[in-house]
Amino acid sequence: MGWPMCHNLVSKSLWPEQSALVVFNRTRQRCEGLQAQLPPASVVIAESIRGVLDSADIIFTCLSDGQAVREVVEAALASRQAAGKLFVECSTIHPRETADLAADVRQAGACFVACPVFGAPDRAHSGQLVCVPAGTRADVQRVLPYCRGVMGRAVIDLTGRAPETATTLKVLGNSFIFNMAEAVAEGHVLAEKTGLGGALLHEYLSLFFPGIYEAYSQRMLSGDYHKRDEPAFTASLARKDIRHALDLSSTCGARLPALEVVDGHLAAVERLKHEKGDYN
Repeated sequence: MGWPMCHNLVSKSLWPEQSALVVFNRTRQRCEGLQAQLPPASVVIAESIRGVLDSADIIFTCLSDGQAVREVVEAALASRQAAGKLFVECSTIHPRETADLAADVRQAGACFVACPVFGAPDRAHSGQLVCVPAGTRADVQRVLPYCRGVMGRAVIDLTGRAPETATTLKVLGNSFIFNMAEAVAEGHVLAEKTGLGGALLHEYLSLFFPGIYEAYSQRMLSGDYHKRDEPAFTASLARKDIRHALDLSSTCGARLPALEVVDGHLAAVERLKHEKGDYN
């Protein structure tokens, strides 16, 4: 997700021409691939997170899980260059982790906005994400110019709300997507078993549930999930998000039985396909 988001930040943002996007990834090759796709001098690769802080006032992070985010942010805060910087955290992490990060960043004299995004990687490439920024009014106002029309097509604006509100919505929203994919998959299995066939079910979904249901149905029919060199979204990452949702529900004294079913199926995908398992 971070790669296409960075691409759009460079190609669509209205910052001064002399400014470059400073990028850092623990796998340098990913940064080099991004740099090769954009105009010369528009992207500078930093050798460390401290190198990013040397040049940037706004630092976006988009990483796989809470531990990765924690490691990067702690390294940034340890540099003693964080004061006055704005950290914009776009990863899908547990709301409790978001709250802890926000407290640590602010204690270091910096600012923090949680800005998780909704949308598959292809949506990120086309700048069609939905951004969910939460934090103080002053901080969110600095982030909004990079949301609608740059990284995203729309904004769910949580200005003035605690940062963890954004990741709570993100975790809950993802649970809807996982349940939807489960329903489409179950429907296609039954359509084939009864002899109805997947094509007719897909036509029904296209007419009654155009958009995301139709898109996931097409992925399943085409076999996209097993033809890719790399998963669009790994089963392990999906299960990480599901654990967050199940933990939230347990904390509130509730249950999400449908999501428990999804988690069981994704556990089977992990056993069969390991890191290549695609939740789609």
